[in-house]
Amino acid sequence: MVARLTGMDVANASHYDGATALAEGALMAVSAKGKRAIAVPESLNPWYWRALETYCGPAEIEIRTVKCTDGRTDLEALRGSLDGVSALLIQHPNFFGLLEPVEDASSIAKAADALVVSSTNPMTLALMKPPGEWGADIATAEGQPLGIGMALGGPYLGMLATKKAFVRKMPGRIVGRTVDKNSKEGFVLTLQAREQHIRRQDATSNICSNQALMALSSLVYMSLMGRDGLIQAAEKSYRGAHYLAEMIAAVPGCLLKFGGEFFHEFVVELPCPAVEVISQLTAKKLLAGPALGRWFKGWENAMLIAVTEKRTKEDLDALAEGIQKVCK
Repeated sequence: MVARLTGMDVANASHYDGATALAEGALMAVSAKGKRAIAVPESLNPWYWRALETYCGPAEIEIRTVKCTDGRTDLEALRGSLDGVSALLIQHPNFFGLLEPVEDASSIAKAADALVVSSTNPMTLALMKPPGEWGADIATAEGQPLGIGMALGGPYLGMLATKKAFVRKMPGRIVGRTVDKNSKEGFVLTLQAREQHIRRQDATSNICSNQALMALSSLVYMSLMGRDGLIQAAEKSYRGAHYLAEMIAAVPGCLLKFGGEFFHEFVVELPCPAVEVISQLTAKKLLAGPALGRWFKGWENAMLIAVTEKRTKEDLDALAEGIQKVCK
């Protein structure tokens, strides 16, 4: 199901979370291409940046920052960042909720002999073109939106899938279908020579925790929802986010920080510090979203808002009204 959702050939048995899956995808690309550098746009989730730095630092892999314009990857800056790079890592939708120019970015990366590693919210793939169709060689995702409830900051689920050409570079457990000596169909762990329990010193990864319970939960969720159910959930998130964005943008002093297309997340520029607004909304039992000043200098008035399929029109109206009262 993960392979079908991402448009890839092979999926492994999952990773710890979306950040580590992306970092493993980066190491996989460097192993495949042999060039010890990766290019990453500024629009990547800041926590994913932290994971990349943790993985790439000891491995002496250079992380090149690609500038963004109006919240999205600047294609001209990308062209100038790919010399000697093994892969472009791109999040779509990105941390600001914006849709990246992934097809153009992929073409630019391929022209520079670099692989493309994607990071995404799998729920968006019910409506959007999957990574395998717009040029990604390795697709990663955070699987939490697939029916896994949040509990004290987790649990999470790192999804990783790739084209068949790179399967031997893929970290984590891979299960293959075979037949036994009686010609009965069965499933076994395959390509185990890459695994740390057999040849630790030659393993593709020694930190590929398999969140098996979460993987099973997401499988059950996708099975129950089916294609139509996933589409309905994605559409509800998309429509709710655009409805709320219009409501907030109509509040005096509030505006959308970026002008590009977005899916179910967007950044609001407030007339006062975001932490103050969030504090007052929390007192009203309204959870708006994080203040972006914690990661981006000069963005103290910016707040990131996400709308999922669980939010009703009444929820959205209450948040818009709360923001209007707080920002008077």
